[in-house]
Amino acid sequence: MERGYVRLNEHDEVEIASLNEDPRRRLFDESIPFPRSITGITEHGGIMALAITGRGSTIGFGHVASVLRYRAGAIVVGVNPNELRTAGIKSLTLYYSGLGSWAGIERADEEFGQDSRGILKTYSIALDGAVDETVGLSGGTQLKVSSHWSVTGPSDRRILATPTAITVQANRPRPANELRERLHWVHALACLAYSGFIVADGGAVIPDLGREGESPTYWDRRFMRRPKGAPEPTDHDFPMFRLASIGGIGGLGRWVRICEQHPRAVRPVVDEYLQGFRSPSVRLLEVASGIEYWVNRHRRSAGWAKASGSKALVLSKHVGKSFDQWTGNSANWARKFWDAYNGLKHEPSFTMDPRETAILAASGSLLLGVSVLNRAARSKAPAREIFGTGHFNWQLRDAVRDLVA
Repeated sequence: MERGYVRLNEHDEVEIASLNEDPRRRLFDESIPFPRSITGITEHGGIMALAITGRGSTIGFGHVASVLRYRAGAIVVGVNPNELRTAGIKSLTLYYSGLGSWAGIERADEEFGQDSRGILKTYSIALDGAVDETVGLSGGTQLKVSSHWSVTGPSDRRILATPTAITVQANRPRPANELRERLHWVHALACLAYSGFIVADGGAVIPDLGREGESPTYWDRRFMRRPKGAPEPTDHDFPMFRLASIGGIGGLGRWVRICEQHPRAVRPVVDEYLQGFRSPSVRLLEVASGIEYWVNRHRRSAGWAKASGSKALVLSKHVGKSFDQWTGNSANWARKFWDAYNGLKHEPSFTMDPRETAILAASGSLLLGVSVLNRAARSKAPAREIFGTGHFNWQLRDAVRDLVA
């Protein structure tokens, strides 16, 4: 047991500092891996820091003690360290406001009563029983999307929350990062749907305790802090697609599996919303590399990937008529996109108008993303929904048509 403190530093990292009061103890041996968790007792209760991202030390001499420092990306608050059997986690949950319509599980029915003058006199809300949908993932884990509600505050100032809960649970305790990574891909899908970083309101965790009990509070910078430069969601009422568009909970499970198997195709699509702005040329290179990987990965198993032409042309033909209509001429688009990719990749003196580069990069990212969504949906419903209506990305659509005309 060591004395120290816990705080949230200026980088939104959980920082843990402790005194090294044993003069015979070595500080850090770089060959020793980071701990899976760090536990402690504070004036606010027990804590367990997870997702350890860094460590350091200050060496003291004479009567000055040395200090050990750790940085963590997540923390559990309200857990008794003495009851923990292992550092494993059985379940992680994130709560999101505004995603009920997207997930298709809104459960609150409101009624407003007015007098003859139209002044509000009564208000009531009925919350149906909890609804959840579950799909199995690999490694003995399950993914669950469910309704959740809570009431807090004094009697004269009640605060009602009805967020959507996204949970990854395991049959046996697993490393926290394993469950966090699967939540990350669901979070990425929601960010893609809303073209911006969706901030989770909070979370809960079930650690590996020797008994059943309440779920302690969970905080995670990865999901609860928008990175600098990451865009905010465009509109919570009108996402680009909904969970039903990819087949509901079954499609969500397939999306996670695709992300785990093909991150090289998915990351170029979602990282713009998860990590922030990239220069147009860098984004185009990343997206084109993702398209190249995605087509090549299917060459042995799918006939569409064996077609002649650039990888951009092959993928645009595979996505189909909706993309051709959206661009005005997908063949011209593919030629311009691939010429730009080859120029940026192979010709040091190649230059291109930044606006045109940005248009090609954004449209290429949309094409690749829709192809992955089609795969998760096992249909071309996402392509028809995203490209087949004028409600989404119409400004980008018009810019693409002007460019390829």
